[in-house]
Amino acid sequence: MNGLRGALPEGVSPTLGPDATGIGWVFQYALTDTSGKHSLADIRTFQDFTLRYALGSVSGVAEIASIGGYQKQYQVTIDPNRLRATGVTLNEVIDAIRQSNNDVGGRIIEFSGREYYVRGRGYIKDLASIEQIAIRSSGTAGTPLLVKDLASVRFGPDIRRGLLEWNGDGEAVGGIVVMRYGENALDVIDRVKKKFADLKPSFPEGMEMKIAYDRSGLIKRSVSTLTHALIEEAITVSLVIIIFLLHLRSSMLPILSLPISVAISFIPMYLLDIPSTIMSLGGIAIAIGATVDAEIVMIEASHKKLENAGPHADRHKLLAEAAKEVTPAIFFSLLIIAVAFLPIFTLTGQAGRLFKPLAYTKTFVMLISAVLSITFAPALRDVLIRGRIRPEKKHPISRFIIRIYEPFVYVALRRPLSTVAIGVLLMASAVPVGLRLGNEFMPPLNEGDLLYMPITFPNISIEEAKRQLQYQDRILRSFPEVDTVFGKVGRAETATDPAPITMVETTVRLKPPSEWRKKHHDRWYSHLAPGWMKPAFRPLWPEDRPLTWDELTTEMNAKMQFPGWTNAWTMPIKTRVDMLTTGIRTPIGIKVFGTDLNEVERVGVSLENLLAPVRGTRSVLYERNLGGLYLDIIPKPEELARYGLRVDDVQRVIESAIGGTPIGTTIEGRNRFSINVRYPQDLRGDLESLRRVLVPVGRAGMGTGGGSNSPGGGGMPMGTEGALPVAPSGTAFASAGALGWPNPIFLAQAMDDRGAGMGTGMGSGGPGLFGSRGPLRPRLPSKPGGLSDVPSMGLMEHAMPAGSEAAMGQGANGGVMRADVAGQTQDGGRGAGQNFVPLGAVADIKVAGGPPMVRDEAGLLVGYVYVDIDQGQRDIGGYVHDAKDVVGKAIASGQLKLPPGTFLKWTGQYEQLAEMLARMKIVVPLTIAIIMLLLFLQFRNFAEVLIILLSIPFALIGSVWLLWLLDYRLSTAVWVGIIALVGLAAQTGIVMIVYIDHAYRERKAAGLIRNLDDIIAAHMEGTVQRVRPKLMTVSTMLIGLIPLLWATSSGSDVMKRIAAPMVGGLITSAFLTLEIIPVIVTYWRYEQLLWERLVPLAPDVLKRLQRLTAVIGGGAAVATAALLSRLYVTLPGGIFYAAIAVGGFAVLGGIATYSANRPRARRLVWP
Repeated sequence: MNGLRGALPEGVSPTLGPDATGIGWVFQYALTDTSGKHSLADIRTFQDFTLRYALGSVSGVAEIASIGGYQKQYQVTIDPNRLRATGVTLNEVIDAIRQSNNDVGGRIIEFSGREYYVRGRGYIKDLASIEQIAIRSSGTAGTPLLVKDLASVRFGPDIRRGLLEWNGDGEAVGGIVVMRYGENALDVIDRVKKKFADLKPSFPEGMEMKIAYDRSGLIKRSVSTLTHALIEEAITVSLVIIIFLLHLRSSMLPILSLPISVAISFIPMYLLDIPSTIMSLGGIAIAIGATVDAEIVMIEASHKKLENAGPHADRHKLLAEAAKEVTPAIFFSLLIIAVAFLPIFTLTGQAGRLFKPLAYTKTFVMLISAVLSITFAPALRDVLIRGRIRPEKKHPISRFIIRIYEPFVYVALRRPLSTVAIGVLLMASAVPVGLRLGNEFMPPLNEGDLLYMPITFPNISIEEAKRQLQYQDRILRSFPEVDTVFGKVGRAETATDPAPITMVETTVRLKPPSEWRKKHHDRWYSHLAPGWMKPAFRPLWPEDRPLTWDELTTEMNAKMQFPGWTNAWTMPIKTRVDMLTTGIRTPIGIKVFGTDLNEVERVGVSLENLLAPVRGTRSVLYERNLGGLYLDIIPKPEELARYGLRVDDVQRVIESAIGGTPIGTTIEGRNRFSINVRYPQDLRGDLESLRRVLVPVGRAGMGTGGGSNSPGGGGMPMGTEGALPVAPSGTAFASAGALGWPNPIFLAQAMDDRGAGMGTGMGSGGPGLFGSRGPLRPRLPSKPGGLSDVPSMGLMEHAMPAGSEAAMGQGANGGVMRADVAGQTQDGGRGAGQNFVPLGAVADIKVAGGPPMVRDEAGLLVGYVYVDIDQGQRDIGGYVHDAKDVVGKAIASGQLKLPPGTFLKWTGQYEQLAEMLARMKIVVPLTIAIIMLLLFLQFRNFAEVLIILLSIPFALIGSVWLLWLLDYRLSTAVWVGIIALVGLAAQTGIVMIVYIDHAYRERKAAGLIRNLDDIIAAHMEGTVQRVRPKLMTVSTMLIGLIPLLWATSSGSDVMKRIAAPMVGGLITSAFLTLEIIPVIVTYWRYEQLLWERLVPLAPDVLKRLQRLTAVIGGGAAVATAALLSRLYVTLPGGIFYAAIAVGGFAVLGGIATYSANRPRARRLVWP
């Protein structure tokens, strides 16, 4: 910053902004006056110097940004005619005021043993303090010339670049509480509200604070939604466990483990400073069902051991054996669920900030659950699992499940081709559905409030913007669903809000949805049942429903159509995040980069026309870069030289007289008000008035005169040449326009028609103006436009003979003379008159176009095209695909020409979606490789690893169909749910393989595996007799997620999209895992049996072939998984192609191998 200081314009001083961003706008309020006693300036003063300081002291608050009303200002309005009459310059007035507004310290002095602090009290305290400031003394008597003699002093409003409107009722004053980065929003808002309560007694009578935006409502609603969901999940999971086990003591093991895992997870949350938000609690919510799986499987294994043991068996030994059988697999399955979330930790930007807390908390819960499954659970199991264990055959739930499941699995094992074909067809059915889902970066998080952000063209004045804003707010307030309307134009007093006047941000607080209008909704009986029967059905199937969010915004958008305005409807937090990350406040944007601003604008306007017809476009607008209007004042060097002026002399007049110079600040207690000096509005209100603004021309020359009261010679400018207005002899120019001259070049002193006293003085004496040499030659303007303000008068061009005319003359009494205000000379005075020239004489003034704001990015000029789409009609990914196609065809056909150095970049949510997918291309293959490694470490067999991974495409079938039924698009939240589903689906496959392997090994150890029927019998036992724990694990995960689907409060939109693919996937994964995996494992075991029988015939060849097949199969599995993992994040719906390819490849390969070897195998196995 210090390095930039020298490159900045004079008067610009960079300062550090607050430790916050636009996302930190957590609370907004409006100050209104119900008594009518307080002006907007009074309210703004109270806001700036009382509330702002008090609220800024609250812990966690970075700053309080004021908006609206008027900032009080001391305005010194200079009368240029009085300056001209007195010969005082504007700089003299400014310097006098500056030098009269200061306090000083005189250190300390002692009197009579006491010390006194010395203060020089000189601060301006009121209007009179400025009016009484002396500019200079006048005349021989020393009469002071005061500010009030030259100017009027009053209070007025400072120039403002922002305003606030409240509820369509008119202007108000407001404040924005900006939270410090990293603070807890709920705590900060609570502290701010408490401070407001403490300050309320100090409010002026009739002044009230109205809440315009309060993020704590969203936070509390969201946390409440997740808290209720967590409670519902815990209760339903506990009931499922009790119902399935019908053994209360055993049921206590998972029921107790559940709250312990959740409670311990808050410890790392606290250590890592992860707050309890919707996403962090959501991570716990989606993990609850999976946390009890280890205990369920362990209980089931323990029950089986105790059922088959005699009454005198060692219970502890049996329980230890049961734990050895299942604990390693369950431990690895929990690790896989945790590892599956690794891609979420790599997310950056908005997605990373949103979903990383969810990934952290879910991982904490799963890791803690994994540790408890091998430490706490075994110890608690020995304590709880006691008494009589009911055999599974006598268990009513188990008998019912087995009776339903056994025929299906038997048919599947006996009809493998048909079963596998059904699975392949189901996977194929998901492809067209998946391709129709569409893509979006983030689902719409219903914040409960709306943000209306219309865009208009540049050059709108703040008064016109105020009129339009009030009209818009009044319409919005008329909707019965609207609670309050907080309309803002321009920027607030904060570095976090760089908004131009063309930017409108209207925060619309909505009432609870229960108070919204109802809309008729046809039910199945609406057109079937007679009218007298309908009341009986309405309690269960009401015919009306609340207005939806999209329907409300559509109605509002229809009423908010104004010429020159383009609407954009969004939500407060979402908008702040989008603008902070991409700079685009609409879902989709195009950045036009280039080196020529004119070409950038041409391309932007062309894009605006090209995209308007694209289906789904709600509005499209290019933010004009060249629509600004400038009043250019360009000094003319030749004329400046004629009058001895520099460019800086003109610029000072432009800056101070026209623009107004803040020359100081008054210190009035805690209040601070600026002091401004400028010309009256009527002298700078149009081009002609600006041309008549006076520019001082050095000091006046010294006049000569007759006696003490005789007419004196006019002082001429000191220089080689000059131009004087023609005046009749003896006429005194005491004020502007004396002879029709609107703005005389300088105040002409009185001259008589005699040349006698005008040349005598310090020099040898020479001719006067109208002396012996006669009058000066008149010079008319050479062309129209040169000093056109005085068409009726010529200019006298004089050429003084060097050394002949007197530069300083003496009066008759020997004193140096000057002209007084009335044109008379006074004896003994020194000439000190001030000459002036109209601004139009030394500068061209014209209106020009230019950029109201210049955007720069990556070293290039850039323009923004804002595209708002109807997201109920189109998804972002599909819209961008079509829009890119339209733009590409326009470029190819020459309809849209991009000059060299100009290019386009699609941005907004689409850019973030593309960044996320690009990152997933790298991380997802690595994650799948890690999962495969963990599975291989557990099973030591690539075939079983691939079979377990088959549960993933099976799971995706249900995910796709449920997403389609719920009309959800593939957003980041959906991808998070799919990634979580990968671990859950793998766990269901692991549980199935564990039980099948256990039954197979027991029979093989007993010598009962000799042919295909023996394998089928073993697998029937492993699947049918162990179906209860499989369904329990799936049911606890499924029922644990369902409460998230029926949640309707704030924050539920994101969690629904995370839970939906998991719920749908668990349903199909459970069904297909119970049916298809036993078939594939059975015939894989059968192939193993064939290999074992073939080895004695050609042991060396077959062993090498087996090793080669294993290496090729394992390598192909890893390569295929990596390739298809990249595919699923590259193509729309690619994950579904990948799932079907993996599943179909494995299934068809197994079928082909089995079919090719079956005839010979039968002869070998059954000789």
